[in-house]
Parts: sequence; structure tokens; C-alpha cells
Amino acid sequence: RSDGFQNVGNAVLAELRALVALDSLEAVSSAQAKVNAAGLAGSRAHLFPDDQSRAEIALAEKAPEAALEILLEMPRFGMSPVGGWLNIEWRETLARAYRMASRLDEAAGVHEEMLRLFGGHSLSHYDLGQIYEEMGRTADAEQEYVAFLEAWAEADDGLPQVEDAKQRLKMLRTRM
Repeated sequence: RSDGFQNVGNAVLAELRALVALDSLEAVSSAQAKVNAAGLAGSRAHLFPDDQSRAEIALAEKAPEAALEILLEMPRFGMSPVGGWLNIEWRETLARAYRMASRLDEAAGVHEEMLRLFGGHSLSHYDLGQIYEEMGRTADAEQEYVAFLEAWAEADDGLPQVEDAKQRLKMLRTRM
């Protein structure tokens, strides 16, 4: 394939990912048609983003079990490389699907593994804090919120995750 074809493919896939992130499901269908028209759908290198997008769509449609089916099938095809943003994004989506399916132990396990593999992945502390809170593990939740807030101490004011973590931490501490 030529560099021009690869650049077009990357642009189309970037568009697809952006639309999924924005929960624009109708537009995602159009972008997926572009992926197919560009001849990228069968390319092993591009299956991962397409499957990742399908899983995101399933989550947006409140179908976590369908998302889990897609996500858990992906490693079988070598689509979850060790390291890199693809692996992180896949794991974040997997944890979200487990959580939406009320499989909190498995969701927590994914974030715990992310922190072992990608120590600087601070958002896992935040997400893990929420999961632990849902599980009634308040001391663990507090510890995760503290780790997240320490890592994001220099973050811009008003970021929703930071404000939420501060509120949650305050509520946890007033209960104890």
C-alpha cells in the first residue's frame, strides 16, 4: 500500500474514533462505511480500531455484554498489543464494560493491572476509586482518590475528574 493510502486510512480511522468519543452514533455508521470503502476493514492493522469502535458503540447503546463479547475476542486476533495507547484504550473500554455490566471485581482488576503495567496512568486511580466506592471499599477508594489528586496536582482548575475526586474524597472522609 502506498503512503497516500495509509494516510487516508489513518485519517478515516481518526474520524471514526473521534465520532465514537463524541457518541455520534449516526455519524459513526457513515465513518465505518468510509473505512469499508477505503478497503481498510480487512486489514489486520486496522481491525483493532474498528472493533474498538464497535465496542464503544455497544456501550453507548447500553449493551455492555455485547461490548465485552467484542473486547474479549480482540486479543485472540492479536489486537491488544502490550504497551502503547491501543492497549490502554482497550483496557479502559474493557473496564468500563465490566463496570456497566455490574462486574465490579473484574472492572477493578483491569484498572489494578493497568496501574501495574502503566504506573503513570492516573485516571485508573480515579476510576478505581469510583469502583471501590461502589463495592463499599471506602478506605481503598480514599487511597485511590488521594493518589489521583496527587498525580493531577498541577492540573488546570475546574477539570471535572479533579473536582469530582475532591468531592468524593471529602464525602468519604466525613463518613469515617
